[in-house]
Amino acid sequence: MVSNIHNSTSASPDEVLREIDALLADISSLAEARLPANEFYPVLLERTVFAISALGGEIWLAGAGDALHRVYQSYTDAYREPNPQTIGIVEASLREVLGSGQGKIFEPRNRRAPSIIACPIITDGQPWGALAFFVAPDVPQAAQHGFLRFGLAVADLACHYQHQTARDRLIAMASSRSRYDNYCIAAYGAWSLRDVAFHVVNEGRLLLDCDRLSLAIFRGRRSRVMAVSGVAEIGRGNEQIIRLQRLVDAVAKLGQPFFYTDDSRNLAPQVEQAIAHYLDESTARSIAIIPLIVANPDSLNQSAVGRNSPSRQYRPVGALIVEQFTLRPIHDMTEPLLSMSRHAAIAVDRALRIHQVPLLAPLLWRMGSARRFGAGWLTKWIWGIAGILVLCAAFSFIRTDFNITVRGELRPINERHVFAPADGIVTDLLIEHGQEVKSGDILLTLRSTEIDFESAKIRGELLTAQQRLVTIQAGRLQALSTDERTDREINQLSADELTLRKRISNLNEAYRILERQQEQLHIHSPIPGTVLTWNVAQKLNARPVRCGQILLSVGNLDGPWMLRLRVPDDLIGHIQTAIDRDGSPLDVSFVMATSPRKSYQARTRQIGIATQVDRPNDEPVVFLTADFDREEVRELRPGASVVAKVHCGRASYLYVWLHGFYEELSRRFF
Repeated sequence: MVSNIHNSTSASPDEVLREIDALLADISSLAEARLPANEFYPVLLERTVFAISALGGEIWLAGAGDALHRVYQSYTDAYREPNPQTIGIVEASLREVLGSGQGKIFEPRNRRAPSIIACPIITDGQPWGALAFFVAPDVPQAAQHGFLRFGLAVADLACHYQHQTARDRLIAMASSRSRYDNYCIAAYGAWSLRDVAFHVVNEGRLLLDCDRLSLAIFRGRRSRVMAVSGVAEIGRGNEQIIRLQRLVDAVAKLGQPFFYTDDSRNLAPQVEQAIAHYLDESTARSIAIIPLIVANPDSLNQSAVGRNSPSRQYRPVGALIVEQFTLRPIHDMTEPLLSMSRHAAIAVDRALRIHQVPLLAPLLWRMGSARRFGAGWLTKWIWGIAGILVLCAAFSFIRTDFNITVRGELRPINERHVFAPADGIVTDLLIEHGQEVKSGDILLTLRSTEIDFESAKIRGELLTAQQRLVTIQAGRLQALSTDERTDREINQLSADELTLRKRISNLNEAYRILERQQEQLHIHSPIPGTVLTWNVAQKLNARPVRCGQILLSVGNLDGPWMLRLRVPDDLIGHIQTAIDRDGSPLDVSFVMATSPRKSYQARTRQIGIATQVDRPNDEPVVFLTADFDREEVRELRPGASVVAKVHCGRASYLYVWLHGFYEELSRRFF
């Protein structure tokens, strides 16, 4: 049971000492209990704060350089969490006691502010962290010094806990030595970059006992995540992977290991922004990024070492990313992580070198080692390579048919699309799919509310103008028969009559135009044929249409047919070259998708002069048409899919097999 030392004013000194000894014994038993750090330190902090009646307490962890990170805190109800200014003062105070190695009481400048009791935690001569307690300003100086001594005793127990933890870690490392050795052997035994990456992250996560381990490699100035522990395939479009790669790029510019423990105050601006973006996608509580550094080959030359700067003697090949989603301190695995990263750097560098040499990776995978083939393995490989060269030379002279395989469809040559002449609504649909129509037959009727409105408007204006004309004519005749009106009034009536007659003429002309537009809403078949559009009633009946919209298609199925082929833009050059060379159409053989057992013959007729985008696949294509004998094809259906081979003459077997690879290299290294 933890008692309150500060409130035990009525107790004798012996009783206070016994309470202190009991409290320290209780904390010592916690240290011996092998509790995880995220359980031991909060309990240690809460009991100490309660025992000395402090307003609150914090545990800070020393990072790289002189950086300090607040990892645990405990406050009473009477004390609010420190503001940024107070946190800065606490950090400066703890940095001072860590530098001196002695505990100290820091009096505040403001008398109302609490005093700070700072106690360093030193393990093996190195600062591990520090304890900070906030004491009310009304506590006597003698009591504060007693609390300082008590805090130093608690810090010693924390050091003991750290020693116990380190010893347990060393024991665990010793027990896993064989597995660690097997990990190194497997990493060096793999040749493929993919195998090395997946082995490093999956086996490495088990060795480190971390939540997630990832491996990124550097290609130029950009990193690429190659493997994530527990993940079989990495989605390159995954936003979390993209943000992780940006974080690795930002950390790589620092050139040193990076540790993040939920505190971004001492980070570089570019790193702070990158890690904030990544944490928006990830739930990691702490992150460590360890660069994989190897020596430059040129730096092995002693003269080169003298000329090159240290930054040029070493180069990064990748980075290990450790993520913890729990409160377990990531610094506990720093030593094994650095040791494992050295082996991973060598394995990754070797895999990258093999990956960059053409044909070397599959060769080494097949060989395994020189011993596999015995003493004559080199002779066998020389004879094998010589045989391959002879075959390549032979196939470069033997000629065969050079065909370009494309896809297309069957279409009647006489096929027309019917377009909407204006915006409107389909009112009468007089045809259906597969119906035979004649040229000029009415297919459907549209109703345009705009044309109806304009017609009614012009009719009203025309009627008003005609009535006005009758009135003016009657007034002019009456003025001529009497002497009551002057010549000026008679002339004005005559001018108004001429104006109205002109307006009536214009309105009649506009009305005739609207009548012609109304007649165009009766859509006629442009050719005799068959309605090819499927499910016309559901598509068009009583539905609004836009001007220029394709309503349906009519095709003459009894006339000639053609092949409409889609040739990829990167293959049309072979076809055009063959036509220019032979000066005549090319032969085409094709099979239908529904009956691929029988092939048919055709001849090219026309090649498109422009490249277009094929909407289903969004690929640039050139359309090619070819004629065939429709009597040979039994099942003619508009739009039937075909696979065709355009015969472009003859070429060597080697060119026929490898022309795609050769052209791709030419495009990449032109």
